[in-house]
Amino acid sequence: GILQVIVSSSYNCAQVAELEYACGLGPHSFTGLRVRISPWANMKYTTSSTEQTGALARQLAAKLKGGDIVLLVGELGSGKTTFVKGLAQTLGIKEKITSPTFTLMRMHKVKRNNKITKRRNNKRVVQLFSNSVVKFFVHIDAYRIKSARELRDVGLMDWLGRPDTFTVVEWGEKIKPLLKGQRYLMIKFKYGKQENERLITLLR
Repeated sequence: GILQVIVSSSYNCAQVAELEYACGLGPHSFTGLRVRISPWANMKYTTSSTEQTGALARQLAAKLKGGDIVLLVGELGSGKTTFVKGLAQTLGIKEKITSPTFTLMRMHKVKRNNKITKRRNNKRVVQLFSNSVVKFFVHIDAYRIKSARELRDVGLMDWLGRPDTFTVVEWGEKIKPLLKGQRYLMIKFKYGKQENERLITLLR
């Protein structure tokens, strides 16, 4: 498959090398994988399978901190729930992850002392998940809501920005009225030209 990474012009060679490591690849692994510099985007990826989309989410989860809010935006079937599953896996969550379309919000307890397994130079590298203060993973599906107030009514405001909580929102554009004063990461999903290809953009 193809993993295309497009990084901001502010990224130098050392940071590209760090991306290779984060993706479990050896030095210069991005050579031939269509790496290019883009001055107008934070970071873009092209994945060619659900496995690659999940792997990308797992690497992102290792970088997030307590209080972070992630908004997922994209059409039905574009990879949002697959991405949530990857985030949850890194956090050690064993429950089956499905979109809470009718309940709107679901809270999962985060397993403490999580381990992340990566590969570097064909060797397995195991490290502790860096943010041990995170205790809860809140998964929201805003697909059916007509007003952001519906999420306020089910208690979302009690979780947003809490230092012991990650919050991820499918159809995240619908809750932006509730995020005044909050920092968040928006991730956009689009269909690619191939059947399983997805174009994923991180906007900070």
